[in-house]
Amino acid sequence: MGKMVISREEAAIECMKLSSPKPAEEEESFGSKRQKYKRIRREQLKRLIRDQLEKVPWKVPHDDDDHKKVKGNDGVFSSDYEHARTHPPSHN
Repeated sequence: MGKMVISREEAAIECMKLSSPKPAEEEESFGSKRQKYKRIRREQLKRLIRDQLEKVPWKVPHDDDDHKKVKGNDGVFSSDYEHARTHPPSHN
C-alpha cells in the first residue's frame, strides 16, 4: 500500500475525533445516574437483609402451640382460660 499523506491539521482533527467520547456516552444524565444509584442501593439492601436473615436462629413452631389457638364451645380461647386461672384478677 502507498503512503497516505495528510496535513498536520487533518491529523490533529482525526486524533481529536478518536480521543473524544461518542455523543451517546458524553455525559450521564441526572436521571440515569439516579436510576443507577437506586439499582445499586436496592441490591445492597437486598444483600443486607439476606445476610441479616441468615443470622437469625429460626425457631420451628411446635405442634403443641396449636392447642392454645383452639376455641372452646364457649368462645373463650384455652390460652385465655389458662391465663385467667394462673393470674386471678386483683380485687381492691
